[in-house]
Amino acid sequence: MNTKKMLTDLSSLLLVFLGLLFFISLISFSQSDPSINHSVSGNVEIENWAGKVGAYTAGLMADLFGISSYVLALGIFGLAVSRSLPSFDVVRWRWLGLF
Repeated sequence: MNTKKMLTDLSSLLLVFLGLLFFISLISFSQSDPSINHSVSGNVEIENWAGKVGAYTAGLMADLFGISSYVLALGIFGLAVSRSLPSFDVVRWRWLGLF
C-alpha cells in the first residue's frame, strides 16, 4: 500500500475523532463543570459527555472562541473530509467568503 495514502487516511481519521470530541464536548458544555478558568471544590459530578477531558476542552474553547468554537469543530470535520476525499475539496477562498 502507498505510504503517503496511508498517512493521509490516518491523519483524516484523527481529525474526524478530534472534531467529534470537540463537538460532543461543546454540545454537553456545562458552567458547573471544572475547566481551566473555573475551579470546583469537593467531589463534583462532571456533566460533560466526554468526561473530564471534554469539560476542560469545552471550557477552554468557550473561553477562547465563544460561539464560534462550533464553527471550529465543523471546520475540523471539513478538513478531514477534504484530506480523505479530494473530489470534495473545498476551495480555500470560499471558506473566507470571497468567491
